[in-house]
This record gives sequence, structure tokens and C-alpha cells, in this order.
Amino acid sequence: MSKISELSDGGSLVSSDYLIAVRSGGNVKVRMDQINVDQVDLGDNEFIRLGNSQDLTMVHTSTQSIINQAGIGDLLLQKAGATKLTINATGIDVTGSVTTTGDLGIGGAPLANNQLLLTDAGTYSQFHMQNSTSGSGASDGFRILMDGVNTTITNHETGYMAFETQDTQRMRIDASGLVGIGSSTMSSYNTNFNDLVIDGGTNTGVTIVSDTAGDGTLAFADGTTGNEAYRGYIQYTHAGDDLKFGAGGAEAMRISGAEVYVGHTGATAPWAMTGSAFGINLMGSGGFIGAARSGAEPLLLNRTSSDGAIINLRKDGATVGSIGNIEDLLYIAADDTTDCGIRFDGDNQEISPCTATGAYSDGNIDLGDGSARFKDLHLSGVSYNGDGSAAAPSISFGADTNTGFYRVGSDQIGFVTAGTIKAKLDASGNLLVGTTTTAAGNEGMVYFNGSSLRVTRDSDEPLNLDRLTSDGDIAVFKKDGASVGSIGTINGSLYISSTYSTDSGLRFSASIVHPCTTTGAPRDNAIDLGYSAGRFVDIYATNGTIQTSDRNEKQDIEALSDAEQRVAVAAKGLLRKFRWKSSVAEKGDEARTHFGIIAQDLQAAFAAEGLDAGDYAMFINSTWTDEETGEERSRMGVRYSELLAFIIAAI
Repeated sequence: MSKISELSDGGSLVSSDYLIAVRSGGNVKVRMDQINVDQVDLGDNEFIRLGNSQDLTMVHTSTQSIINQAGIGDLLLQKAGATKLTINATGIDVTGSVTTTGDLGIGGAPLANNQLLLTDAGTYSQFHMQNSTSGSGASDGFRILMDGVNTTITNHETGYMAFETQDTQRMRIDASGLVGIGSSTMSSYNTNFNDLVIDGGTNTGVTIVSDTAGDGTLAFADGTTGNEAYRGYIQYTHAGDDLKFGAGGAEAMRISGAEVYVGHTGATAPWAMTGSAFGINLMGSGGFIGAARSGAEPLLLNRTSSDGAIINLRKDGATVGSIGNIEDLLYIAADDTTDCGIRFDGDNQEISPCTATGAYSDGNIDLGDGSARFKDLHLSGVSYNGDGSAAAPSISFGADTNTGFYRVGSDQIGFVTAGTIKAKLDASGNLLVGTTTTAAGNEGMVYFNGSSLRVTRDSDEPLNLDRLTSDGDIAVFKKDGASVGSIGTINGSLYISSTYSTDSGLRFSASIVHPCTTTGAPRDNAIDLGYSAGRFVDIYATNGTIQTSDRNEKQDIEALSDAEQRVAVAAKGLLRKFRWKSSVAEKGDEARTHFGIIAQDLQAAFAAEGLDAGDYAMFINSTWTDEETGEERSRMGVRYSELLAFIIAAI
């Protein structure tokens, strides 16, 4: 048989085995028909071309084997006439399942131990699935590595799933469904989430879902003792459609519909409670607040120092009235141009009409009018038992005859509810609330006319002031309407300060008492402790005082001059013993002897050497004006720490 390569263009070759070869257009077309061929041998870079336009070619180079679909359409691989693999212009489509007994790497080199690797060749752009049967992951049934090394999700062969970052376990879900966050140790108080929903849509948040018969609870347990019982909680109860808040293992507050109950469950409203019951109602639907308290006032308001409103009442944001004090007397008034109010005057044992600020309003205010009349006014010129035991006060209100006012005794008026006196103005103009006597030790509030206010309470604070959120004043003290000082808080510590521009105050914090400004900030090297006309007697301390002696804060550092040394020697001889005149006047012969120097003698010693004692800090000569007499006074003093150092320098 002739060689195919020797065929001329248009020539053909027919073998005895029915192999037909035809050369056309420089290319050899070969047809094998009804013949079994053991093999066809083609060398490197020799193509098999199929199709009229050579659409499909197959070739082996020295390093690769290539099947190329160059024409239109897709490259299909079929089994039993059905396409299983399609290679098209956008990628590969597989019909059916893909099974591999080895490793699969997409975008990167395959891994070992039956693993899947997805990567875009970036530093951490990997998704690595691994069936760990050996190596460092031998104890893990299945692992997903997010960056190939440090971030993993592990399905452990013992039944738990772990989540790790930076090779450290951050969260675990155990076989029973308990979730541990921040620790690999599971304990009984970890939450078993039946349904935890975090919705990124309209209803963003965390949802705890219970079935139609159950309750949903967010609980806080005391884990320090290993006790699973929760100490605080927020709980939704399906039966009552209520939201409960608990502390100390017991319910403390409940929200039911538009109502809020504090200290009780809502079965009995505060205004109907008796005995030792306690509770507060915030009625969102009804628009009011109710409170009950046993043995003490349910509401306590205290305005200090200045006169003015204690309670402001508003409608749609605008003030319509107030309750306040003026000249230490109580008033209730409307806040409009008519200046309509009532003032309670203990000085004159009167209840008087007043303006919106509590000032007397003479002949301007009616009690009722033609279209809005009071029903009954009961008056009596006689008193009844001062302990409030009688049933009917002198002035009562309609059918409620055991509530009103009465004359307790001579020049006294009492306020009665339910047949019992709750407050009174006595003959001295004192106002008593919650007590009928001014004797000390009785619970209640007593305003002593023109002098003081005393509030007494058993086993609890009589005054409780609480500033929320920001630092600043807690109590402000005023004189004639002007602030003279305050007590406040800064960074969790207490300060007491005047309002002078010199910012004189003391701050108490962390076992330290130090000077401060009017806002409690530290004030260094600016505030004296006492002064010439207001001296302390003794200072008791474990250690001595510390004076700054840093070279960096001093200048003009020199040795003593000859004249100064002579004064120091003279000062040593001027030390004397003495007794204070004030001690002798108080104690007589029992007054004790002191040792020191006479300031005038020290001044004269300096003058003898031509020096001015006032130029030296050891010598003090202060002058001031007496606040009572207006007389100008002076007093000399000595800083003994500097005087002794001065004397020692000449020894």
C-alpha cells in the first residue's frame, strides 16, 4: 500500500482492509469503515481534525493533550445517548452527580486527606473542607477552614460543633444543643436555644419564641456558685400576655398591656392596697400614676434654700399650675394672669389666697362661682381630741365627713383624713406632717417657724437625693436667692464647694481628701486651710505634713549671708516658753505651757541687722477687718518648719 503522505492532491488510496485515504486541498481525509483498528499512531503536534470546518481537533504536544471545540456549539460528552458533561463558552455544566475518591482543588492545588479547596489565590481567600482522619485534625470528624489556617468550623467526632478564630475556640454547640460562647467549657446555665431569631429586616433584634402554652425567659444566673437558678430575668408569659422583670429571684415589675406595675402584680391597684403592701402603677391607657407605701410617704419632694415651685403641672407642655413654697410657707397656684392660688400661712394660722408665686392676693379670688359651686362647708368653733380620734373635723367635704380641717387646740389647726390627723400647724406656727408633736425622735416632718425643718425617719434615710447620668451638683445652697455653695459628684466621688470665683472646695475620693474647684476638679496649690482670723487648734495625723522641696521649682538658691546667720543665732536665743491667754481664760491654772518664739522678737532681730522680717516667709503679719465690729485687726505668726531650718543653718 502506498504511503498516504505520497498521495497527490485529489488522489486516493484504497487498501485491502477498506481503509480509504483521499488528499484534498493539501489535507488528508481518512475514513475507516467496517474495520477494527487496534491503534492509530500520531506523533507529537499531529492533529486529528473533525468537521467540515475542522471544528473539533485533538492533538498531543510534548507536554499536554488538548481537545479543542473551535467551531460553533458546545462540546458534549454523552452516556447512552444522554449528555452528562457540557463544555460551553461560559464554563462546564454537569448533569448528574460528581464522585471523587481523591481530593478536589478549585482555583488552587488539591489538598490531602479527601479535602475540598476553593481559592482565588489571595493570601486568605480560601474555603477548605477537610475530612480529618489523620494529622493535627484527627479528632475532628469534619472541618471547614475559612482562611486555610486560623479560622475553622469543626464537627467533632464526639458530637459537638466548634467555631474557632486565630486557632482559639470562641463558641461551641454540644450534642444536647447547649451553646457556649467565649469558652470551650459547657456548664448547666448555658442557654438551650429553642428558637433564636436575629432579623436584619424591619423587625431587627433578638426574638425568644415559646409555644402557645409556654413562657419565654431571658435570665441572668449567679454563675459564681454554680447555681443554675437565675437571680434576674425578663420573662414573657403567654397566659396573661405579660412582660415580667425580676431581681433577686422574685418578680419586681410587670408590664401588662399599657400598664406598668412596680412592686406588685396588678391584682390590687395601689390605691386599694392595705397593710404592708407596696406598689406603683403607671397607667399608660388611663394616663395616670398610682403609688402605695406602708409606714412612710409614697412621694417625698424637698426644695432646699430658695422659695419657689416644688411641683410644676403642665398641659400639652405649657405650665398650668404649681405647688411651692414662699417665706417657708406652702402654696398651690394656677399659672396664668389671674394669679389664682391658696397659701398656707402658719405664722398667722391662716389659709389665704395668693398669686401664682405664693404672694398674698387680697380681695381678688373667689371660692367657687355661680355656675360651679361647692356643696357643703362644715364649720365649728370648737376643737376635738388633738390625737385625731374624733370622727368629724370642723371643716369636711360632702359625705366624707371624717376628712377635713379642725382646730386642734388654742391657736392650732389640724388636717384630717379618714378620721386621723395627718398634719397640723401649732400655736408657734410650726408645720407638722406625719406627727402631732415637735418632740425629737418622732417620725415625720416638722417645720419650725422661722428656724428650721426637721425630717425624722426610722431605720432609713430621711433625705435621698439622686442625680442621674451626668456629674454635677446634687444639692445647691443659696442665700437671698444667690448660690453660696453646693454638694455634688464627679467621677463617682463626692465634693463640697463654695461658689466664690476662687473655687474653694473639698473632694472626697479613694481615701484622699483634696482641694477642688466648684465642679469638683482638683485645684493645686491655691487653697489655704484656715486663715489669720479663723485658725484650727490642732491637727492630728499619723505622718507629718509634706512640703514641696523640688530644686526644679526653686530659684535664687543661696547660702545664708553673714547678717542672716547672725539673726539665726539671735533667734535661737529668743525661744521662750509661754501659755496662751485664751487657754488660761478657759482653764485657769490648768492651762498648759507651750514652747516657741515671739513673732515681734523675731521681727526685731531682723531689724537689728538691717533686714526686713517681712521679706522672709517664716514671718507672717496678717491684717483683716472684723466682720462684727468693722475694726481692722492684725496678727503676727511664724512658720516653724522654716524658722527651725533657719536656726539650724547657723549652728
